[in-house]
Formats: sequence, structure tokens, C-alpha cells
Amino acid sequence: MQADRTDAAGHWPSPARAHYALGILILALTFSFIDRTILAMLVTPIKKDLDLSDTQVSLLQGFAFVMLYVVMGFPLGRLIDRRSRRSLAAMGILLWSLMTAACGLAHSFVMLGTARMGVGIGEAVLSPAAYSLIADYYRPAQRARALAMFSLGALGGASLAYFVGGAVIAFAHGGPETVVPVLGGLAPWRLTFIAVGLPGVIVALLMFTVTEPPRHGLGSGSKCSATTQVISSDTTPTLFTFVRANRATLASYLLGYGLLNMPFSAIIAWGPSYFSRVHGFTPRQTGLTLGLCFLFAGAVGQFVGAFLSDRGVARGVRTAAFRTAIACSAALTLVGFFAPIASSVSWNITLTGGIILLASAAIAHAPSVIPLIAPNGIRGQVSAVYLLGINLIGSALAPTLIALLTDYVFRDQQAIGWSMAIVSGLGAAGACLSFWLGLGPLTRSIAANTNGTGTSYRDGALPLTAEGVTSSR
Repeated sequence: MQADRTDAAGHWPSPARAHYALGILILALTFSFIDRTILAMLVTPIKKDLDLSDTQVSLLQGFAFVMLYVVMGFPLGRLIDRRSRRSLAAMGILLWSLMTAACGLAHSFVMLGTARMGVGIGEAVLSPAAYSLIADYYRPAQRARALAMFSLGALGGASLAYFVGGAVIAFAHGGPETVVPVLGGLAPWRLTFIAVGLPGVIVALLMFTVTEPPRHGLGSGSKCSATTQVISSDTTPTLFTFVRANRATLASYLLGYGLLNMPFSAIIAWGPSYFSRVHGFTPRQTGLTLGLCFLFAGAVGQFVGAFLSDRGVARGVRTAAFRTAIACSAALTLVGFFAPIASSVSWNITLTGGIILLASAAIAHAPSVIPLIAPNGIRGQVSAVYLLGINLIGSALAPTLIALLTDYVFRDQQAIGWSMAIVSGLGAAGACLSFWLGLGPLTRSIAANTNGTGTSYRDGALPLTAEGVTSSR
């Protein structure tokens, strides 16, 4: 479909068109997180069949997935800034879906790791494309809520992964392999990968029904094709000059949200193993418990955080996202530490819900900062930089640190709760400090992006007046 040609007049896509696109993006992110998270529910049978340690499993959950996710993020972000975001997202969905199914055919650590890398490449496309699309579908005062709605896909995907994984393992426990034509006999965990991966092909086709919106805020020197949205503007900075001019802001942004993601990733990666080892939960009990926590606590957290951020922006407080994150990470420092070591299972479950609620309230609308500090022509690339931080620190480092503490410090699989507590508590505390130090730099970056001159990034300077800083709190 052709993109809307009304951008020159300052118009925005109709609410119906925006909501439809958002719905498809939510569906895509849901399948993305099912494919990303399902491994956590299958740790025990995979470890048994492939003879793996906790550390090896953590590498499959984290670094194998994130490695190419991060590496490919930058070239893909550049393509997203210049080509059809809809088409790129569709191709990414198709790739990660097929590679998830391929995980079910792996017979070694290396083969499973390679397939997980393929999942990472495909998923590296969706979020930068979605952030850029949502920024051009929704006005600034609506973006945090739209992004929170988009992030519901992550919660829905994680919940479904736990529900489906728990049910499949419980149903097939002790049963024989299932014989599949051509593929032969497959264990239940292998069938699970195939079953959750292949439906993504349908989602990839649905993505082509989304209309590519016009890119807002390109400046008078921009040239934009209606079909490809190719950007060419002498006022758009390169990624290098943007990073150099905004290095303090980006350091706080990446480090803050990356560290804040640690408690969340700890639950996703090791929550099922924790409840199984420490409390003796069955797969069905684990799936139901964590699925409900993500579904309800996460949804409440996302809307509360988005509401606070949008209200702050509407009142002229442009740093509202950081301020919300400061409050959430301060509370998360205590909740994240005590949740895995609480004295009773009821407190474990309640505080786990608290981790998910607080992390969701802070992280769900984090991408709303990108349109405030970055010109449209490089938003896809800046999104890739953001995803590097949140995934490399949170999604890759946190699971591996927990496994290393369990395997080599405590040397006891039952001590996984203490490993999760240490990583979660320290991560949240570091995030709180990072956001607090970043308030001033964020204010200056927002003012530079909205001064209308287009010169501040090209020469690396930030020519601000006192009034400019004050007005962009």
C-alpha cells in the first residue's frame, strides 16, 4: 500500500488506521515473545536431552539470541530509516518464525544456539520498525500510551509461552515421542518449538495489510517517496554526530533501561526453574503462576507508567519518562531483592508480580523518549542503539550472571533464588542512579532536537538558552 501523502500539511493518519496498525504490531510482538520466552519453560527437558548446564542454558536464553540481535540492529535500523518499515517488519517476522521452528530440530548445543541466533536476527527488525511507525501514527501526547499498548504484546507473548509450555509439558510428561512425517519421532519440547514458530508465517502476511504512514518532522529539506519513504535531508544528522552530541543522555538512557530490565529478565529466564527447584511446582503450576503474573501485573504496570508519562508530557514535563523510571527503579531495588528469597511461596508470588508491575511501568513507554531527542531521519538507528542497551545488559547479561552465581559461587541449584536476588537488586539500584544523573542531559537533548535549526547535531554542539532548558523540563 502507498503511504499517506498528507504529511506536508501536518496531518496525521486517521485513528482507525493507526489503531489497526497498532493491533497488527501487538500481534507480531506477542508471537515474538512467545518464540523468545518459550525456551524458559523447556529448560528441564532440553538440559536432559542435550546434557547442558545452567550456564549453557543461560547462553541460549541470552547471548545466543542477543548477539546477532544487537549486531544486525544497526544496519537494519538504517534500512528502517530509509525503506518501507512495514515490509522490513514482515520479513523479520517470517525469519524468526522459521528459526523458532528450527530450534525443535536441533540435536546439540551449537545447533540450538545457531537457531536462536536466527531468531535474534528476525526479531531485531520488529521493535525499531514499530517504534518508528508508532511515532508517525500517533501525536506526541499519545505516544506513551500507544507504546504501552504495543508492549502488551510482550506480556501477552510471555504469558502464552508459560501457559502453552506448562500445558504441553504436563500433557506429554512421560509419554512417547510423537512421530511426524519426514521428521520422524520428536520429543514434546521439540514439537513445542515447531508449534509456536510456524503460525508466525500468518502474522508476517498480515503485516503487509498495514499502511506505511508519512514520516513527520523531516524538515523542509527532506525528500520522501510515497512508497519507500526514503529520506534525504541536509538537516538530518548522522548517527555518529547524534551520539557524540548526546552521549551523556544516551549513556543514562541505555544503562538505565538496560539495568532496569535485569529483574524483568531474571523472572523471564529463570522464574520457571526457580519455582520448580525451590517450591517443587509442576510445569502446569509454574506456567499458570507466571502466566497470570505477566498478564495482569504487567498490564496494570504498563498503563500506570504510560499514564504518568503522558500526563507529564502534556503538562510540559518532557523528562516524565525518566522521572517515572526513577520512582519505579527505587521501589524495584527492594522488591527485586526480596522476591526470590521471601520466606513463603505466597510472598514469592506476590513480590514476583510486584517486579513485573514496576518493571513494566518503567520500561513499556521507554521508546517514547526517542522521538523527543532524535530527528525522524535517524529514529530507526537510535532505536537500534536503545535495543542494544536493554538487550545486551538486561536480556543477555542478567540470565548469565544468575547462572554463573548459581554454578560457580553458590555451587547449588537450590540457591538460584539468591542469585536472582543479587542480580535484580543491584540492577534496579544502578538504574535508579543512572536515570537521576540523566535528567539534566535529557533536558538539553530534548531542547536541541526541538530548536528547529537542525544545526546542533551536525557540528556536535548544543546551543541552548536558559529559557530553552527550562521549557523542556
